[in-house]
Amino acid sequence: MVSISNICAGDILVINTKGVNGIGVHRGTKYVVVASNNQKWMFCINTLNRNYQNTIPIRKIKHHFLKNEEHYISCNSFFEFETSHILQKYGSLDKTELTDLCIKITTTKTISPLSRQIIIEEINMQILKFSSE
Repeated sequence: MVSISNICAGDILVINTKGVNGIGVHRGTKYVVVASNNQKWMFCINTLNRNYQNTIPIRKIKHHFLKNEEHYISCNSFFEFETSHILQKYGSLDKTELTDLCIKITTTKTISPLSRQIIIEEINMQILKFSSE
């Protein structure tokens, strides 16, 4: 099991979807991106680019575990997760992907302003870590 202290915003996880409300997959596993570690929020990664989901692409060339050449982070809503749902950490978004995610969340109208602020602050903390390296 992955410890919650070892993950942060922008990390890509595989979760057990059983028991996760609203995610749409009743059994199995799903790739997700941590939106807020403090709040235990995540964005789903999907294989289809659905405009209504306010997606940003991530590519297999950077994330070799993905099945298709492109997958899409759905930024129109987030889901809550429990530590027990986490099966594995597969990596993290890079600085460019985090910046793109931050820009997309800033313009997302389906997430409350307070939630957007929380997510953006956590992502910006990760972007700053890239800048200090």
